[in-house]
Amino acid sequence: MSFEYIEITDPLYVENKEQTGEENYIMVRAKQYSDVPIKIPNWVPQAHCFTTEFKRHEKELLKAEVYPDDVIGLQSAALHFSFNDVKDMPRPRFIKSHLPVSMLPKRYWEVKPKTIHIRRNPKSVAVSYFYHSQGIHYRGSMDTFLRSFVCEHQFYSPYHAHVIEYNELRDCDNILHVSFEEMKRYLPSVVRKVCQFFGKAYSKAELELLYQHLSFKSMRDNPAVNFENPKGPTKGEPFMRKGEADGWKKELTPEQIHMLDEWTKERVPNPEHRKLFE
Repeated sequence: MSFEYIEITDPLYVENKEQTGEENYIMVRAKQYSDVPIKIPNWVPQAHCFTTEFKRHEKELLKAEVYPDDVIGLQSAALHFSFNDVKDMPRPRFIKSHLPVSMLPKRYWEVKPKTIHIRRNPKSVAVSYFYHSQGIHYRGSMDTFLRSFVCEHQFYSPYHAHVIEYNELRDCDNILHVSFEEMKRYLPSVVRKVCQFFGKAYSKAELELLYQHLSFKSMRDNPAVNFENPKGPTKGEPFMRKGEADGWKKELTPEQIHMLDEWTKERVPNPEHRKLFE
């Protein structure tokens, strides 16, 4: 077996899992990770939170085909795709995923497709993730969700380890690192960086059209990316809600902000790594 499955026994999770609709969560740790060229001495991957459904797909994940013209969008925060969807995609494929470093398919490290890793302020992630989860299955309060989030018992947690591990692959020339906040505040700069990464050159007029196309308003109205279809959230807030870099300031109480800040301080003692979460 390539993965270790660990039951969640945390009292907060056990107490709330039926009420919140999270009865089938489980921690999963990769046991084969020697191919990962990470620069953390004596690195051992942490367990990550998934559902028991992961067990059905572990072999598919390990043996998943990766092509040189694939473009992987990795977000730090559900696989956004099913394995059948990926297999049926015409090439070149754009695959969006939240998989941690240790769980990328073996072929990924052999083929090294172009990859963009996007990180986001953890307070912003927490708020966005709460509303997204509400739209799918979550039935608890924001406060309960946040406490579960800082206990690393929300889907794809732990968050900080995910971001730090990808950051320690920064010397891999097939991976570009950007942040959500950077895209919101300096979109033209990020677009130029991405164009350079893919070896593309566009005229000023073409870039202006691209800036408009990539604006939050345009993307919110674009059915190709806004998930307003039967495969997306079924109730509650839309998938693309507000798109604000600092929207968490309007949503979180001072006590919740303090809790999330202390969580980051505890999980990220390295000052250089802590800059990734500002």
